[in-house]
Order: sequence, then C-alpha cells, then structure tokens
Amino acid sequence: MRKFLFVILSVGLFLSSLHAQSSDKYQKLYPKKGDWAITLSASPFINLVGNLVRFGSDNNFSNPLQLSFFRSIMHMVTDNKARIYSLDYYGTHQTKFYDAVVFITDPLVTHRFDYYKVKDKLTYSFYRLRIGMGTQWRKSKGRFQVYYGYLANLSYIFGPQAKFTPGYDFSKIDTVQSVNYQSYTIEPINNYNSFKIVSTFSNVTRSGSRTLATKYGGGVGLGITGILGVDFFVLPKIAIGGSVSFYGGGNYFFPGQQTYEYFDFNNPNNIIYEQKTEKIPGYFSLDFHYNLVSGLYLRIFL
Repeated sequence: MRKFLFVILSVGLFLSSLHAQSSDKYQKLYPKKGDWAITLSASPFINLVGNLVRFGSDNNFSNPLQLSFFRSIMHMVTDNKARIYSLDYYGTHQTKFYDAVVFITDPLVTHRFDYYKVKDKLTYSFYRLRIGMGTQWRKSKGRFQVYYGYLANLSYIFGPQAKFTPGYDFSKIDTVQSVNYQSYTIEPINNYNSFKIVSTFSNVTRSGSRTLATKYGGGVGLGITGILGVDFFVLPKIAIGGSVSFYGGGNYFFPGQQTYEYFDFNNPNNIIYEQKTEKIPGYFSLDFHYNLVSGLYLRIFL
C-alpha cells in the first residue's frame, strides 16, 4: 500500500511541477489528429545497451534485438484524444510424457512384487481471445505528454482441456491384487489465465480411480482497465514512457466434465473396471488488481 501511495503522490507532484503552457517549439514533437501509434517493449533496447556496457559479468542480457509489440494500437481522433484498440490472443497445444513407476502385486507370477516403469502421456490445450476498446486523453507540457484513460475488455476462453493416456492399462488386468499408480489433474489458476498440472502417486490399494480426461467449459469475461501514464518525446512523434493500470471485471465459467476410470481388485473372481464421467460445475468470479509499473516502452506515431 505504501508503494501504491508513493506512485500516486509522485505522479501528482510531477503534474504540478510542469509548466503552465507548452512552448510552440515542442508542438512538432506531439502526435496529431489522424496519427496511428504502435508501442514496443523497451526491454530489447535496454538489453542491447546492457550487452554493450557489460564488463566482467556472466549474467547475459537475452534477446537484445527481439522486438516485442504491445497488443494494442492507438488512433488520434483529435490532437489530444485517442481511441485504443487491443487484441490479445493466447493458445497452446502440447503433449508431454511423464515417467510413472507402477508397483504391482500379482499372485500368479513367480515374482509377486514387481515394478513396471512406464510413461504416462498428457495432451492439453488452452486458448483465450480478448478484444478491447477504449479512450485516452492527453495533456502536453514541454517534451512530456501525460495521459489517462480506460480500456474495456471482452474475453472468451476455450478450454482448457486435457487427455491422459496412462502407461499401464487397468482394463487389461485379470490377476493383479493391488497396485500403486500415478494420476494427473489440471487446475486452472488466475481466472483461467494459466493452469497447473497436479500429479499424485497412490498408496498400495485394491481399488481406486484415476483421471483420463478433463474438459473445462471455457468462459466469458467483461472488464475495464484504468490507465495513467506519461510519454517523453525524444524525437518528433517518438516517445519513451511508462504507465500504471487498475483492472476490475467479472468472469463466468461454463460447466465442464471429467472422465475417470474406476477399478476394484477386491474380488479376484469379479474384477471391476469401468469408466465414469462427472460434471465440473460452472461458477462466477470477480477479479480486481493493479499494476504499478506496466513496463517501459517505445511509442512511435505514424
């Protein structure tokens, strides 16, 4: 909280310290009605300078020339007002293999206690699309332009979903009395911005279940971001800057389903194996957060 108040106070002092009126010599620096702006992360340029001045250090600056564009553009509708448009898409589809040692007790083999080293396979996918539109107002003082505004966001989430292929198939068992086995689940975190894989290894058991597939129903979200920042123009229509942002919104996540297999070796004459599907309930959540430093950037008006 102290850091937050310090940033707000600093911005206030900065605004109050600016000159009362811009000099005509700075007018050529500013964007004009009809200009479009693209914004690049300043990190690659900082890395480039860091690589040039680094002495006696093994800590390399990575990707010094790899450009990273912000997923938003601006259009100046007047000399001091801009529309903001954003498009944020993220998607992944991966297959991973996990070593899984299965401990098996079988009364009909010479070595009743044996280990089977197998590989479990997990294929998962996750896709998110977010579009945004907002307005920004700009105030010019010297080489600085202070701006404030908002960006409304509408998002849709596909998934995530995962399919598990265990390395040991319980449906083919006919003599085993007990096993240890590995099971996996995926759990969304940060309102489906990402998810984690949770792995568990059972105790010796004669009955149990493990996940075969998980499919979340996806969801929709609506939110708004307040933005406060400053551009410092180093050349005509080329500025470096930074901003703070505040976000609030709500999300509804649709019901999904989980498929798992159930096995029971308690009766050697009647081994039970079956697959079942259960629903994952939908739910609504609220999300509020702020970002005191959203990152330095280079902004170019065209």
